[in-house]
Amino acid sequence: MKYKVYNPEDIMPFGGGQYETRLLLDNYMAGEKAVNVNHGTVSPGGGTEAPGSPGVAHETAEVYFGVSGEADVYLDGQPVYMKQGTLLYIPGGTRHYIRNRSQTEPFVLVTIWPDEEKNKTHAARVKAWGTSYRRADGSPGVV
Repeated sequence: MKYKVYNPEDIMPFGGGQYETRLLLDNYMAGEKAVNVNHGTVSPGGGTEAPGSPGVAHETAEVYFGVSGEADVYLDGQPVYMKQGTLLYIPGGTRHYIRNRSQTEPFVLVTIWPDEEKNKTHAARVKAWGTSYRRADGSPGVV
């Protein structure tokens, strides 16, 4: 098998509004069973859930890694500060959401999870596009 390289700017964002995601790796893109990696951007002053929401919980664990900016990640209602270089392990079943601390800069993170079948955003992307991956120009991704 040949190695693969994916750059966030070459991948069509999914979502929009306050949070958009770019899938960097899943089983389809890897061509074999793989961890799933996502590049996420929370807009200035934005969040991944509406204020007052308890957040989402996944069956399996998830890992967040801060790329740039600052945010509070709420884990079962408790805020945890994240910045560039912070790694956060979120156990399965933990309700969570992100709030960007800045009103002027985006918060960028990488998320990693073990199984695409258990991720609702992954399923929504496949439902909307018919595939998990599209190029930034909207064309279907060829792996």
